[in-house]
Amino acid sequence: MRIPHPRISQPRTFLVEHPLVVLTVAFTIAFLALAELADAADPWSGVWNTQHRFGNPQLDLAVVNQDGEYLVKGSFSDDSGERLGFIRGEVSQSGQGDEVWAGSFRNIGDGSSESRGRFSVALQSDQASFSGWYRNCSSISCSKRYRWTGEHS
Repeated sequence: MRIPHPRISQPRTFLVEHPLVVLTVAFTIAFLALAELADAADPWSGVWNTQHRFGNPQLDLAVVNQDGEYLVKGSFSDDSGERLGFIRGEVSQSGQGDEVWAGSFRNIGDGSSESRGRFSVALQSDQASFSGWYRNCSSISCSKRYRWTGEHS
């Protein structure tokens, strides 16, 4: 009589024999998928040198996932590095497929010089520059739109 080999007589699957390997692979795939989602808005993070009609503010931005929406938040400063205010907005896709960051900004000042505004800029295909507009707003109305461009530093 022939005695079967224990491995042959009781077939086991890889899943049963190596559960830690399977779990490690599953977690790695899930992590990479989440990282890819986060990278969708990541080109906005970092320092941006911008230009508009009234100056060359520098933006320092970070992407934040808040309640399932990707927000880009940060501050802006003048040429000397003095913080001028705060900026925030949501990243979305335009009808043409461009990634658009739109939101509002608030200048900080001594109270009499505090102002607010709105903006909308599109990330260019190089993922390192944007162009769009901004406008200053009071409690009554907003100014016309002014052209605004920026480059990742």
